Amino acid sequence: MREAAKFMLAQFEEIDGVIVIAGDLYIKNQAALDIALAKLREIGYQVDDSRDPESCSRQDGTSIETMEKNGYSMWYAHLKDIRRGKCKSCGQLISTAGIRCHGHKCEKCGAVTYREIVNGSRVRFSFEKKAVSDTEEQSDWRDITMVVHHWDTKNGYIYFYPRLLDGYYCKGQEKLCKYLDDHRDSWQEIRSIKDKRVRFIRVKYSHQQRYGFKGVEAPVIRVSDNSKHFWNHDIVEVWEGKEYDEFFGNFPVPQSLSIYEAWHWAPLSSSPTLHRKLFSSIHQVSDQGYYYQDGRRAFDERMFAEMGKFVRHFTSLDADLWDIKSRRFRLDGPGGIEDVANFCHPRSEVMNRPNVGNILIGLTKKGPLTEREMAAVVDAARDDGQRDILMGIFGKKK
Repeated sequence: MREAAKFMLAQFEEIDGVIVIAGDLYIKNQAALDIALAKLREIGYQVDDSRDPESCSRQDGTSIETMEKNGYSMWYAHLKDIRRGKCKSCGQLISTAGIRCHGHKCEKCGAVTYREIVNGSRVRFSFEKKAVSDTEEQSDWRDITMVVHHWDTKNGYIYFYPRLLDGYYCKGQEKLCKYLDDHRDSWQEIRSIKDKRVRFIRVKYSHQQRYGFKGVEAPVIRVSDNSKHFWNHDIVEVWEGKEYDEFFGNFPVPQSLSIYEAWHWAPLSSSPTLHRKLFSSIHQVSDQGYYYQDGRRAFDERMFAEMGKFVRHFTSLDADLWDIKSRRFRLDGPGGIEDVANFCHPRSEVMNRPNVGNILIGLTKKGPLTEREMAAVVDAARDDGQRDILMGIFGKKK
């Protein structure tokens, strides 16, 4: 967490009955809650009550009593309307609405803020219609890359230079030429008005097709990659009259945080699933299959220290023993989860559900797989749902 935000949260730790864990507030009693909420509103946060049926954080179909007992976040504090665009032409702050749509213009000076496709863009695409020859089976595993001359958005056409470049699946001039020829009804060869010796390949591609508007003609191509754009804006965050970079501006306060009424459910006793609460408190997944299986680092000592706050204040576990043992917990995903789970209960129930990510890593890794990686690939491949996701990624239908 950024240093300035840490300083702000430290002020809440001075309130008796408030514990800050991974940027969220855990409250021990009603009096502490009242003080914390008042302070948040004074800083400038909008605070939503999860008990309100209109709240975005309200759990549909879940009673308030169940939410309180099961440790749901009962309050959600967030800053509103802090994001702004900044036009690079005039330097003024503008709305972010539509700012990254092709051809959008600054409402202050009229300059274009973004172009998705420009002269020199390398666009990889596949034709929607698969009008292949009689001697070849229809295939979804073909695409092509071409360089753009310009995008005529008024009439809905992209003009490509005639040079053919490798796609992701289709490679080599012979295959590329055949792919283009197989879809001859989907493009036209156009001569330049200024110089008849210069020719382009024109393909129908409109804004409506690009963004999936209903009621328009079916798209001719499906774009999968575009290497070059025109950016004429930045996104900044504005707080108390000062601008901060969207990603690296050291924003002085957390932009959002959850508040938990811990007196409804604490202290929690040792149980086979208690470790899931600990990982949830630091916004981490407690499923071993979610992480890399090759021993690489997923956690650090700071995370275990934050979990230690939860152990000390909201469980009946030995917090002093946690402080000692957690220094030796493994830092890889599966190992760290197992160590935390075993501390919480001798017969812990650890989730291990490998997914399509494990399959992709297994298929693309250079070098031999570890034993855990191989087991994860096999387990994920046995799951019908994960196989369907994998086929969807590669454009294959069941």
